Amino acid sequence: MNTNSLLVAQCGGVSCAEIIPQPSDDARRAMQYLRQLEVGIDVSFPSDSLRRLTASEDPDEWRTGLYLTGLLSREEIVSLYSDHNIDAMAKLLAASYLSANFMHSDFEAHAEEHFSTTWKAPTRLAAAAAIEASQVHQLRSSMRELKPQPPRQAGGRIALIVHGTWAAKEVWWRPGGRFWNYVKEHWAHLYDGPSPFIWSGDNAHRARVTAAHDLTEWVARSTSSSVDIIAHSHGGNVCLAAARAGLKINRLILLGTPICREYTVNLRNIASVSNVFSESDWVQRLGSLSNTRFDGRTLGDCHQVSNWLATKNEKGNGPGHSDLHDGGTWIASDLHQLF
Repeated sequence: MNTNSLLVAQCGGVSCAEIIPQPSDDARRAMQYLRQLEVGIDVSFPSDSLRRLTASEDPDEWRTGLYLTGLLSREEIVSLYSDHNIDAMAKLLAASYLSANFMHSDFEAHAEEHFSTTWKAPTRLAAAAAIEASQVHQLRSSMRELKPQPPRQAGGRIALIVHGTWAAKEVWWRPGGRFWNYVKEHWAHLYDGPSPFIWSGDNAHRARVTAAHDLTEWVARSTSSSVDIIAHSHGGNVCLAAARAGLKINRLILLGTPICREYTVNLRNIASVSNVFSESDWVQRLGSLSNTRFDGRTLGDCHQVSNWLATKNEKGNGPGHSDLHDGGTWIASDLHQLF
C-alpha cells in the first residue's frame, strides 16, 4: 500500500465550487480533491496532507481531515496516527465506539481493549481514545440520570443548543460556554441546568438516529410546554431526524447543517426553520459527502422555512464552519434578528 496515496474514492454527487477564505495548502488540496471526485475522476489524497489537517489547531481544518479520514478503512486510519494528531484521531475513534457501545454495561472497561484489538491502534492512541470515550460517556450518563427543568423565568418553555460532529466535549454549547452565553442574553428560556443534551458526535447516520431518539426523550423528561433549538452542523440533522420521528419543535435554527437526502424537513412537527449558511464554510459540504440534497447548503424557502447567509465573522472575513457558533459572527452578519 502506498502510504502517500491512501484516499481513493468515487464521486458521490458532491458539488464543490466553494468560496474559501485563505485556506491552507492542505485545505485547498482537499477542495481540489472533491472537485475531481465531482467529475468522476479516480484520485488519491496524500496521507501527509491528512496528517497535517488532523494535527491542525484550526477546528475547521482538523474536521476536514477527519471527514476525509473517515472514508478510509480502519487499518488506513490507524496508519495516519502521529504524536501531532493524537487529539483529533482519538475523537474519531472514541465517537465511533460511543455510537456503537453506549448501552453496554462494560462500556468503559473494554474501551481501550477494543481500540487495541479491533482497531489495532498503537498503545498511546488506544489509551487516548479510551479516555476521550470515557469522558463523553460520563457526560451522557449524567444527561440520562438527571431530569432537565425549564429555567424558572421561562414560563414552561425551554431552549437548547445541539452540538455537531466530534463536539461532545467542547465548551461553547454548554452552560457557561461562549456561544451559550451569547444565546442566553436573547433567550431567557435557554436550558441552564446540569444535564444539557449531548450525543456521541459520531459521523454516522446510525449515531444521528440514536441521538434523535435521545433528544426526544430529553425534551419529554423536561416537561416543557415548547422547545426552541439552535443546532450546529450535523446536530441539525439530529433535530430533523427527531422531528421526522415525532418531536414537536417550535423554532429550529440550523447553523452550517449539511443538507442531506436522509434528513428532510417535517413541517408538521416544526413550526419554523431558519437555515444559516456561509459560502466560506467548506466543512458543511464535506458533511454531506455522497448524500447531498439540493446544493448541500440551503433548503427550499416557504412561509415556514427561510435561508440566512452569514456574510462575515467578527474579523470581517467569510465565516467558516466554527464561526457560525460565535456571537461575533451573528452580530457582524445581522443574525441576531433571528432571536
